[in-house]
Amino acid sequence: MIKVVQELRERDQAQTYVATGQEHHRARFLWNELGFANYFDGIFYSAEIGFPKKDIRFFEAINRALEIKSGERPLFFDDQPEIVELAERAGWDASTFTSVSDIQRHPRLRHLWPQPKT
Repeated sequence: MIKVVQELRERDQAQTYVATGQEHHRARFLWNELGFANYFDGIFYSAEIGFPKKDIRFFEAINRALEIKSGERPLFFDDQPEIVELAERAGWDASTFTSVSDIQRHPRLRHLWPQPKT
């Protein structure tokens, strides 16, 4: 996954963020100890935002923090369909993630990776 994030940033100059339902200690661990700071532009997490990830206000707070305008559709992947649905309700282009190929085959990103011939 990290390799795909690196490639996305290099090939598309995309900003990348982590949106997670963590508490402060775990979020700092992800950011500092696991090195997410080296691969992502920022992290948004439940304890800092004040809402669980399973609450639309979590995504609305990120919209405000990133100054997402009406009509802009941040691309978002998550392995939980109910979270994907909440992100969509907040105006995001959200997709269920089960493998790296879900990212590489997404209509907005597939031009960045060679696609297998069918």
